[in-house]
Amino acid sequence: DSLLADGTRAPDGLYTLALTVNDEYGTFTRTATVTLDTTAPRVRVISYQNMRFAVSEAATLRLTVGSSVFQRVLKKPATTQFWLKTKPTRYTLTAIDAAGNRTVVRYRR
Repeated sequence: DSLLADGTRAPDGLYTLALTVNDEYGTFTRTATVTLDTTAPRVRVISYQNMRFAVSEAATLRLTVGSSVFQRVLKKPATTQFWLKTKPTRYTLTAIDAAGNRTVVRYRR
């Protein structure tokens, strides 16, 4: 739930969770490492008309033009561009990171 033991919100980062079970047979502990990521990827528009964008982290990009969807997966922060034969007069770009955080950019000429 993204909350620490004192009820405050945990900052994004790497955490180790521990589960300890005590019963008549003894004590058993298991740990797991988890990453808390509540920050959406930042998308900087370099050119709306040329559909060129800089994305701050690994993400899946979905460019929606009318009923067509074009998808690109960035494995690291990068600058990328979509090339379409006909430049659209409107589109929506959605950037989704591994945690499901999303950023939406809309363009209308």
